[in-house]
Amino acid sequence: MKLSFNGSLIMGKAFNTGYAEPDWQVQAEDARYSTGHAGYYTY
Repeated sequence: MKLSFNGSLIMGKAFNTGYAEPDWQVQAEDARYSTGHAGYYTY
């Protein structure tokens, strides 16, 4: 899974390892998160 945050634009995509990375599959805009940092952790 990959996420991109650019200003208020949030884009995401999901793909299996070993396959070509697709274009952005999901896009949303949310002005509440236009500044700051984001993180994603797995355990």
